[in-house]
Amino acid sequence: MRLSSICAAIAVMAIAATPAKADPPRVVATIAPLHSLVASVMAGVGEPYLLLPGPLSPHDFALAPSDVRRIAGADLVVWIGAPLESFLVKPLDGAAERQLALLDVPALDALPFGASGQDGDGAGLDPHIWLDPVRAIAIVTAVQERLSQIDPDNAATYRANAAALIVRLARLDEAIRARLQPVASEPFIAFHDAYGYFSRRYGLQPAGYFASDPQRRPGARTIARLAALVRDGTVSCAFAEPQF
Repeated sequence: MRLSSICAAIAVMAIAATPAKADPPRVVATIAPLHSLVASVMAGVGEPYLLLPGPLSPHDFALAPSDVRRIAGADLVVWIGAPLESFLVKPLDGAAERQLALLDVPALDALPFGASGQDGDGAGLDPHIWLDPVRAIAIVTAVQERLSQIDPDNAATYRANAAALIVRLARLDEAIRARLQPVASEPFIAFHDAYGYFSRRYGLQPAGYFASDPQRRPGARTIARLAALVRDGTVSCAFAEPQF
């Protein structure tokens, strides 16, 4: 047998003996803040799919047929929960092993609307957990643990990525606290009741919201009450929400 034939045979045997590299898990994250966290944990392994890109809001989003197919084929769907992404309740019904509903994670300590001290008229749990960097750390931990379960071959990478991201989030928490401390006692208003976790973390003073649900138009009485707070100097800060 020629030397070239022997080398070719050895090469074929070597390729056949090498285990095929597994495809990365197919992961869907619903909103941009979650996608950013999940993508950081998955760095070097794969890229999660962002379900709501750009200016799309989960408050009025409807799944397209292509979205339904992608969700059905996902190994993991990371979402906040029914209070924010109600459009996922039916597609994920009976698929507990393929989803991570963050409001159900005990470490995130989800709170009801109004827990920051401002009486809100929204019912149920406040879904805006990503606005608190400390809770974002809990999100990262939950994502890392679930990814390691479904993809143990890359568990070490997920753990290393999560550890690095947690350090960055802890530094962000410190930076935000230092930046806001001088103005923490200043009341503020916002378009909708989304800042409970953020306010509670940094001791901020929400004076009111135009709406608990951004899909509901604020009433004349609410607008008049908040306008009066601005006119009399009680409030000098308003959080803009241009997406609404």
